[in-house]
Amino acid sequence: RKAYTVLQSQDGLEGLTVTKRELPDLIITDIVMPNQDGIGTIMSLRKDYPEIKIVAISGGGIDPPHLYLKMAKALGASAVFVKPFDSKEFLGTVDTLLDG
Repeated sequence: RKAYTVLQSQDGLEGLTVTKRELPDLIITDIVMPNQDGIGTIMSLRKDYPEIKIVAISGGGIDPPHLYLKMAKALGASAVFVKPFDSKEFLGTVDTLLDG
């Protein structure tokens, strides 16, 4: 298994600030978050960093998770996962996205 440096944020707004400062190779975002949700975060990332790889995750909220994740995929998420998800599949996707 590969080792990665991981940065974390409390919400989408903080995540965008960290992205601007660090420019990561891949971003993992939840969809339901305070201050700025994952959909808004994905839209901002695609506008400012079209090349960055994004993995969106959701356990749902007002709507079932598949509805949020369908929108995330349409807006440019590279991969999506419904919580709870299989960690081996998730890490395999991360590896694939970073190697590709």
